[in-house]
Amino acid sequence: LKMKDILGAMKDGMKEMVWVAVIAIIANIIMYLVLPSSSTGMHSNIYITMSDFILGLTKGFNWLTAGLSAFLGSFFYNDFKYLIDATSATMATMNTNAATYPALALLYQAIHGIVMLVAPVSLMLMAGLAYLKVSFKEWFLYIWKFLLQLLIITVLVLAIVLAFV
Repeated sequence: LKMKDILGAMKDGMKEMVWVAVIAIIANIIMYLVLPSSSTGMHSNIYITMSDFILGLTKGFNWLTAGLSAFLGSFFYNDFKYLIDATSATMATMNTNAATYPALALLYQAIHGIVMLVAPVSLMLMAGLAYLKVSFKEWFLYIWKFLLQLLIITVLVLAIVLAFV
C-alpha cells in the first residue's frame, strides 16, 4: 500500500465516524449533567430528586418503585456505576434487609441492561446505529418484542430469587 492510499482510507474512515463521535459526546454530556455530587461537586441533581420521590411513593421499601427508579436512572446514566452511586445511599436506608441486596443488585443491573438496548444515552447503541446507518425508529420496531421477553424473564428470575430470601 502506498502512503497516499493509507491516508485516504484514514480520512474516509474519520469522515464516516465523526457523527458517531458527536453522538457519543452528546450522550456523555447528558450523563455528566446529572452526575451525583461526589463527581461534580453539585449538592443534588435532577435524577436523585426524582428517584427519592419515586422511592418515597410507598411506605418503606417496594420492589416496583425500586425498578421504576432503576428504569428512570438508566435514561440519565449510560454507565451503571454512576447509577448505583446515585441511588445506593437512598436504597440502603430504605431496604435494611441485607439478604435482599443481591436481588436488588440483580434488579438494577437487569433493568439498566434492558434500557441500554433502547435508551438514547446508550453510547454503544447510538454509536452502532449511527455507524450502521440504522434509524432509531427501525431499531425500536425491531427490538421491542425481545425487550418485553427480557423484562418477563427478569421478573420471573427475581421472583425465584426472592422466594429463597
